Amino acid sequence: MAKRLYRIALLDGTLRNDGTLARLEKDLLSILVNAYPKKEWKIQVERKFVHSRRSLEETLGLLRDRRRRTIGLHFVGHGSIRGTGTYLEVGNEEINLRDPDDLQLFEGIGVRWMLFSCCDIGSDSNTLRDLRKISKCDAVLAYQGIVYDYQAFVVDSMFYHLLLVDTPQHMTEAQMSWPLIRRRLGSAAKQLLTGAQIRASFKSRSKLSLRSKVG
Repeated sequence: MAKRLYRIALLDGTLRNDGTLARLEKDLLSILVNAYPKKEWKIQVERKFVHSRRSLEETLGLLRDRRRRTIGLHFVGHGSIRGTGTYLEVGNEEINLRDPDDLQLFEGIGVRWMLFSCCDIGSDSNTLRDLRKISKCDAVLAYQGIVYDYQAFVVDSMFYHLLLVDTPQHMTEAQMSWPLIRRRLGSAAKQLLTGAQIRASFKSRSKLSLRSKVG
């Protein structure tokens, strides 16, 4: 029996000469997802460089292709909140997620979840909600505050662990939910003394994507 494909789009918004460790995230995730026993899934991480508004728009356009069945979107790069804007950096350009025209880029992209591994985006709960609604996904997660690469690596790894791990015997499928993931990641970030917290917007009663019926 052929395995179902679970495709994750890893969007890299850093510059090619960026001195951070963001470029290692693809290798980290590839090793991590392949370490889990998956009886019916083939998990594939596809890295996409988004170094301008145009390249982000083109990449998100590809995600709307239902034939590709991209299930998750993971953005790695830089974010900030300044004045009346909540910004994602894509190369030397910025996307203001509070700007309706920029937010429109994410309309109906067809993924089940989005994770933003960058600073500050999670501080804007209204933007997380607007991203979830316009994209029609089940959950949007992001960091509140300043998060460093090595800290994000640990917390991101825990996110994928909770997403991929088999349901523990003492829990039901219904208990393995997005609220549970948010609470566990928030607790982990606090215990790890990262200084940043995980915030989320999610649909009530939505199932974790790996356990949902996907194409």
